[in-house]
Amino acid sequence: MSNDHQRLNELFNQAVNLPESERSGFLAKACGADTDLRRTVEEMLAHDPGVTQTMAATHPDSGPPEPGTPEPAGPSVFSPGDTVDKYTITRRVAPKFGAMGEVYEATETGLDEERRVALKVPCSSKKDDPRTLEMFTAEKQTLSRMQHPGIPKVYNVGTTEDGIPYLAMEFIDGEHLLDYCNRTCMTIPKRLELFAMICDIMRHAHLKLEAHSDLKPANILVCEEHGEPRPMVIDFGVSKPSQDPSASGRDEMPNGGTLGFTHVYASPEQLSGQGTETASDIYSLGVILYELLVGKRPFDEARLQQEFKELVANAEPITPSTRVTQLAPQDKSDIARDRGTPLASLASTLRSELEWIPLKALRKKPEDRYESASAFGKDIRRYLNHEALEAGPESQLYRQRKWLRRHRFSVGASAAVAIALIAGIVASILFAVEATNAQADAERQKESAQRQSYMANFTLAKIYEEDADSPRVLESLEDCQKALQTPSSSSMPFEWQHLRAKLDDSILTSTFGFDLNEFESNWETHDAIAFHP
Repeated sequence: MSNDHQRLNELFNQAVNLPESERSGFLAKACGADTDLRRTVEEMLAHDPGVTQTMAATHPDSGPPEPGTPEPAGPSVFSPGDTVDKYTITRRVAPKFGAMGEVYEATETGLDEERRVALKVPCSSKKDDPRTLEMFTAEKQTLSRMQHPGIPKVYNVGTTEDGIPYLAMEFIDGEHLLDYCNRTCMTIPKRLELFAMICDIMRHAHLKLEAHSDLKPANILVCEEHGEPRPMVIDFGVSKPSQDPSASGRDEMPNGGTLGFTHVYASPEQLSGQGTETASDIYSLGVILYELLVGKRPFDEARLQQEFKELVANAEPITPSTRVTQLAPQDKSDIARDRGTPLASLASTLRSELEWIPLKALRKKPEDRYESASAFGKDIRRYLNHEALEAGPESQLYRQRKWLRRHRFSVGASAAVAIALIAGIVASILFAVEATNAQADAERQKESAQRQSYMANFTLAKIYEEDADSPRVLESLEDCQKALQTPSSSSMPFEWQHLRAKLDDSILTSTFGFDLNEFESNWETHDAIAFHP
């Protein structure tokens, strides 16, 4: 194969795995000034419009199509009204899944109540291949092992009178994950709640020793149940037993070709052909979470596959908060709007703890990622509950701060009581001692009590700063002064003066609109708060 032909195929294979709305921008960047190359790829896409669709990924977003909606392009195995055993074809909803076949909406008869099913059949060129039936049977067995409301039920596998294999499954009225979240302007906390539910689904699959191998937003549909979103993970047809030593990054297909992962969501070990394990699914989930938060994937996919493989293997992903700041103004505005988040606070919302989570899932070595989908989901819920994260630093101060955040109001009240009691405690101790050594001990206890009260109030001030609650920040800083019994601001510790200066700048900015550059200290990574008596 010539280099030009190889590049053409690589670009086509990358483009078909992208949402249609992203293809034009991808081709513009990848092809550059080579208009002939771009035109050729676009023609290939135009003649094969359904090649990105997988199994049920194109189930209708909102029920039956509007009158006059055209059928998907391309030759069809069945037509509306055809009967396949006990199933009556309604319409074709996916002209192709991978490179293998088609998906139809059908009605199953012979039941007390008719039910809609998704009927998966091979395309015309594969319908006579006996290995297709074997593959459908294997997929049925895979799905039959997994009984979870977030995984479509499989009803039947068989062969028509004409010898065409088929797989009948639960029909999902759902919308692709990203499309649903963006259309509903789902906030970041709500996106995290939805993602934690996806982790629960994958936990079930992994407990059944099944790695999905091709997790991506198009393989996650969102339905609504009683007005609440419910995710469904689909297309386990390319999955491999997670302990199968023969599992590779690309699965063999009946025609001798390959149906594997989608490379922009694939782990480094998948891209290098080292195999598919549950750890690869964790990586893919990390890419999905990154995209849910930022609106972009962590790596630039406008490259040939070999270049992308090297990028994923060697480069560290840009942090989500940095990725947002690098976007074009209109992209930033659109992403903030889709997340129901003010543009000014988008990067700060993603900064620090929240971005630790996808970055842990995206680590190069499988053993450095979350050990399971369950651990991944638990860390998401810890973040939502203001608890210390598995992805966070091991420092004692970080975990103390998370505890204080969760109990801020009770701690604040206790700190106020502590300040009031310090004078009485110290006085009692001083009256009780007579010797110099005892008095020195009393002074040490006094300083220790002051230091602990100071640290508690200063930590509260930092928490209120993160919440942009300036009045409470000021109140906590004043309590710090009371704790140290230091009326002069210039005599307070450096970190106190720095936070007070930031607070003054924030007040000026909100009052007068000044654009002040603030120095952001990485508070979470400090092992202790500096204290200068």
